Amino acid sequence: MDLFMLVPPPVYFGVVVGSVVAFGFHVLIGHQRRSSLFYWPFGLSGFLAGGMAARQVGLDYMLVGDVSVLTGILGALIGLTLAHLLFA
Repeated sequence: MDLFMLVPPPVYFGVVVGSVVAFGFHVLIGHQRRSSLFYWPFGLSGFLAGGMAARQVGLDYMLVGDVSVLTGILGALIGLTLAHLLFA
């Protein structure tokens, strides 16, 4: 059995969008002395938190499948900004 078939497609989509936001944040705002992988977990966890918050509140703006892209990106940006201000 293929392991990649067990993971639903919205998980892959969320990881890709969260990663793009994290690496874009590093390019635009991040410090050059920090690795871009420093921001990656904060982008993914912020995207997950934004998507979960949207589901709890009932927001369904910009849904792509089961993924709430707008609130996920906002959550990722909030998480990345907090990480940049607190740890960088």
